[in-house]
Amino acid sequence: MQEGREISDGPLRNDKARESLETWNDWELTMRSKLLLAFPVLLPAVMCLVFLVYRHFFIPRFAHLLGMATYWILTLVISFGCIGRTGLLRIVKGTEPHGALWVLLIIPVALALGFGPFLKRILVVTPLVVILSLIQSFVNASLEEIFWRGVYIDSFKDVWRGCLYPAAGFAVWHFAPLSVIPYSHGQVSFVVSAFFLGLCWGFVAFRTKSVRWTILSHCLVDFSGFGALLYLAR
Repeated sequence: MQEGREISDGPLRNDKARESLETWNDWELTMRSKLLLAFPVLLPAVMCLVFLVYRHFFIPRFAHLLGMATYWILTLVISFGCIGRTGLLRIVKGTEPHGALWVLLIIPVALALGFGPFLKRILVVTPLVVILSLIQSFVNASLEEIFWRGVYIDSFKDVWRGCLYPAAGFAVWHFAPLSVIPYSHGQVSFVVSAFFLGLCWGFVAFRTKSVRWTILSHCLVDFSGFGALLYLAR
């Protein structure tokens, strides 16, 4: 009789374990969604404070570099914590852009080359600046696209949370590094430009479910400014 009761209780215990697991998974998804919706507000605020603290103790260019390194580490940790290794691999696959999506990838690069400092700086840069700028551009573009685009397209299915909202957070975050080394044409204009670029890359990533091509476009935009000059210029 005891053995029969244990056998009959087995499916009940399995059902309870399954319900507990489903409850935990639902809670985890809910908490992750809430955190992701908070990050576009919290991360820019935290990074503004971090940059200002670094600025208090170090010269501007070194404070800027430390701030960027801190930002890169944070975005990597958050991205890995939210979607894990499987999610990171998933967001670099996806489908290839087509039609108007290619236009949205080309527009940021064309604007950066035509209206940015590329044409002026290309005449004075050294091979060292080019190499360091390539490394910096690849690191920054990859980590930003993985976080601001990849994590959100992997977590949300609607265009508001998967594209528009993180694009706003991506734009606002730029106030942090600009608080240490201001943009010559004004901080607001820089942030507005970043928002436009974020929309272009965000829509491509949202439609293709991939950041592979937005990383390339973002990297070219960043490289066009030869960012290493910011730290090497005398």
